[in-house]
Amino acid sequence: MADDIKIDKLAPGYSAILLSEPLTGRLENLADVGFGVSQVLPIITTLVTAEAGSTVLIEQPELHLHPEAQGNFADVMLQLARENKLGLVIETHSEHILLRLQRRIADTTIGPEHVAAYFVDRGEVRRSPIDKRGRLAQDAVPDGFFEEDWKDLMELTAAAAKAAR
Repeated sequence: MADDIKIDKLAPGYSAILLSEPLTGRLENLADVGFGVSQVLPIITTLVTAEAGSTVLIEQPELHLHPEAQGNFADVMLQLARENKLGLVIETHSEHILLRLQRRIADTTIGPEHVAAYFVDRGEVRRSPIDKRGRLAQDAVPDGFFEEDWKDLMELTAAAAKAAR
């Protein structure tokens, strides 16, 4: 998202928030970099300034972020939570965030005892334990949660094969 943040005073009472683009170093005005970044900064600010031992509630951090950014943002939230000794409750529909947390358990960045996944299906809340390899207990995952990508991929493959004939 950015390597650095700078504040540029434009006129009395007016400032621009400038983000340093990671690849080029070019400064971009926050107003010009997309809506997703403006949604992420308040979360980062909260995680940086929250009192140690606090629990921070985060609602749909994936909004307006592309899939790679969702996974990377999961890493940022995890890092800031660990550094600042925070508990996080993240309400999300993002498979990318969940998969990144599973991956971090599997690569031992975080232990499975530090992550809990809850699914709400037809008004019922179910906890899905995550083992040390990052695998969810499938009996708690609602039907269709992960299967939709797989079904679409299979249908796409079948349609492409049919079209090639």
